[in-house]
Amino acid sequence: MIYMGRKCTVCENYLTVDDRVISKTMLGSDTERFYCIGCLADFLLCDTAHLERKLEWLRNRGCDCFEEERAYLIEAAMYNI
Repeated sequence: MIYMGRKCTVCENYLTVDDRVISKTMLGSDTERFYCIGCLADFLLCDTAHLERKLEWLRNRGCDCFEEERAYLIEAAMYNI
């Protein structure tokens, strides 16, 4: 799911739920700067494969952050936040 109101801090591509989840996971849940996975990898000096493995680990662990982000993005789209 892509939320059309939020863009990557660096490249300004629209963010997906995965982008927001990995940004919050790696930068802290209170971050106000969100990155697409490619720009986040550059920022953290790692490769995208590492971040994709982290996302998969979170999914397999049953992390509810994905559903929370989806709910937030739907609400934000409804109210044009």
